[in-house]
Amino acid sequence: MFTADTLPGQERRASLAIEPMTCPPDAFNSGRDLAVLEPGRSLELVWGVRRI
Repeated sequence: MFTADTLPGQERRASLAIEPMTCPPDAFNSGRDLAVLEPGRSLELVWGVRRI
């Protein structure tokens, strides 16, 4: 998640960016929970955001 907290004035907190992750950090090196797809295969994921 990224916010514009470091920007000055009116640009501060003007936006929020969320990038969903399909695996934990460093999965390319560790192989942990890394989904490897063969050619022609697909992977469908669903995610959302809710206020609690």
